[in-house]
Parts: sequence; C-alpha cells; structure tokens
Amino acid sequence: MYEVKATQGGSGRFELGESEVRAAQQHAGNDRWRLLMVTNALTPGRMDIRMLPNPYAKRGRGRYREEGGSLRFSHQL
Repeated sequence: MYEVKATQGGSGRFELGESEVRAAQQHAGNDRWRLLMVTNALTPGRMDIRMLPNPYAKRGRGRYREEGGSLRFSHQL
C-alpha cells in the first residue's frame, strides 16, 4: 500500500487523515504501508519523488516531528 502526498513547493509538511493513520499504525511492523512524497509537484523541472518510511514504524521514529496534533507531520528531505 502506498500513500502519496504532494506539495507545490519543497516543504516537507504533510497531513495524514484518520484512516491513513490507522493503516500506518496497523502496518508499522512490516513494509506493507509506504509513503511517497512528491515535492514541487506543479513544477516539472523541479519535481522530486521520495519514498519515506512509515512514521509509526521503527525506521520512521525520530525522522518526523508531529505538528499540531497527531495527524500532521514534517520531515527533513
């Protein structure tokens, strides 16, 4: 399962909805849930796509910062 998030700029901020959080938590112990981040999505020459670890998985811990509650995160590219 892939969750895709996109930004117009280079920001590392994204939000996960309630069902997305549940899926990420459910699959925190395996690699079945992954996050694809598309930055600069509206600028073809600058667009970048990265696969990020599940925020709730062991590999994702410490790489994200919760912002404004448990559903908004930011990451460092």
